[in-house]
Amino acid sequence: MSYSWQAKEEDEEEEDGEVSSFATGKNLTIFLIEATKVMGESREGDPDDYTALQRSLSCAHDTMKSKIFSGDQDCIGVVLFGSRPVDTDQSDFESVQVLLPLAPPSGAAILALERLLGDHGSATLEAEVGFGPEQGVRLHEALWQCQSMFAGVTGKVANKSILLLTCRSSPHTDPKMDAQARRKAVDLHNTDICLDVVPVTGNREAFHLERFYADLIKLAEDEVSLGVLPIEELSDSVLKKTRTKRSNGRLKLDLGGTVIAVSSFNLTRKMNKPPKQRMTADTNEEVKSSRRFFHPNTGAPLLPSDMNCYVRYGGRKIQMTGDEVKSVKAMGGDQTYLTLCGFKPITCLRLSNFVKHSHFLYPHEETVRGSRIVFSALLQRCIERQVAAICKFKPRSTAEMSYVALVPQQEVSENGVQEQAPGFHVVYLPFLDDIRPLPVTSINAKQVSQGAVQAAKEVISKLKLRRFQAVESVGLQSHYRMIEAHALKKTTLTSPEDETVPDLERMTRKLGARSQQFLAEVYEEGYQPGAVAAKRPKVEGEEGRKRPKVEGDQLDMEALHRAGTLAKLTVDQLKTWLKVRGVAIGSKKKAELVELVVRQLE
Repeated sequence: MSYSWQAKEEDEEEEDGEVSSFATGKNLTIFLIEATKVMGESREGDPDDYTALQRSLSCAHDTMKSKIFSGDQDCIGVVLFGSRPVDTDQSDFESVQVLLPLAPPSGAAILALERLLGDHGSATLEAEVGFGPEQGVRLHEALWQCQSMFAGVTGKVANKSILLLTCRSSPHTDPKMDAQARRKAVDLHNTDICLDVVPVTGNREAFHLERFYADLIKLAEDEVSLGVLPIEELSDSVLKKTRTKRSNGRLKLDLGGTVIAVSSFNLTRKMNKPPKQRMTADTNEEVKSSRRFFHPNTGAPLLPSDMNCYVRYGGRKIQMTGDEVKSVKAMGGDQTYLTLCGFKPITCLRLSNFVKHSHFLYPHEETVRGSRIVFSALLQRCIERQVAAICKFKPRSTAEMSYVALVPQQEVSENGVQEQAPGFHVVYLPFLDDIRPLPVTSINAKQVSQGAVQAAKEVISKLKLRRFQAVESVGLQSHYRMIEAHALKKTTLTSPEDETVPDLERMTRKLGARSQQFLAEVYEEGYQPGAVAAKRPKVEGEEGRKRPKVEGDQLDMEALHRAGTLAKLTVDQLKTWLKVRGVAIGSKKKAELVELVVRQLE
């Protein structure tokens, strides 16, 4: 039995050239927050007038709200150290409190944090947590508690990280305590636990990492410490840092004999609303769907080995087995590669030849030692000469081979914070078959007056965007806020601001009388934009004239089949032609009727 491979099947693998992801497992993140008296004070410049402890909890709150959609399998915990000594079952030490255990984000955890961030949040923290003295801080015990929480998580883990939020440059006054904390930090490093310090300071406060915390920081590969940030940007910066940065895959770049390893990342992707899931009406359990194939004549179930694929060519079905289909898709070899072919000026690349979104390459030192040095040398040379490396690219054994251009990107930093990472953009190049000719059109410039051209220039000059920045999708934000309101049982729903609506008042103020002048130069007098166009008057004798209808039995189907225009016929014409020849039709669709006509002609 055969079925067409032109229709996309649900279980077929996407062959779009994407590099498969190798990063598996869940990410574990613990917010380790100091809870001394100084953290219970407000900080200058805080937009919500939060205390330093509340601002730290808001970072965990925003991270949970993001992870509950993007990574519901990841685990987040909140631990306080330096608080009022309390003996609890969740913590092994009196000066350490486990505010939220290490678990996947949930509505209960989000509501628990929102209760501490509300109008009476500071008083609630004082009553339930209690701010401890600065002399009671024992950082090594807090790090020990975090390590124990990581050890209690079962399943495959990708990354383990601790974000330490504090407003003091040094937690201890006793040098022995500093030494114990450093030794414990070394234990964390040996067990692949990353640690970063996030200062929670006001706009005029100084924080010195080099005094103590610089020795404790241990980041993941290619990560950069957040450093000292303005307090109004703290939540957004922590949210960006906790987002999962998974590599699409690792490749070996062949530079003509010298092979280095690189990792591929996606910088942008289209965000869509999550798909709907079917559930049973009585138990609310997720519905499981399955698909089976049956023989059209005998009704017997068919296995994949019992079916072939076909493609129509010249009016015939060219059949292929499953192995032949795989071999066709794997043309260009069955190995993955990224091989350098040569260099071309960056000016040769055209925006109009866009094929699909690009990837971003970064060296991977762990796979091939020395990759970072060779990669950096190639990147700097391409930037100096303003050239792009042209390569052959095959991301998977079952993917098609593509030609790509490695466009260099230079590192950009501002105030010690990296704004743009160094690396190569993998820009897909079109084949000759992918480029379509544009329709040839001509514009009679003599019909356009110089006054109209000048008026158009003035309108464009006044409405030119000096700076364009991305805005949030109001549809996506409304969707998530609605789900959040239902999940957290909120009685009110705040609609997001639609930033895509143009500022008409500002546009009118900038244009002045130029818009009316443009309309007067281009259109005739009395033209009203947006007015309904007048109907064309009827010509005498035109009413009642109809296009002659051609019956299906009068059509030359053989000529239409040779011309490949059977699909342009109507359903009634196809049914009439088949009924005349005694073919059972039933309730078939148009594509099935065309198939019956082809069978009759063959």
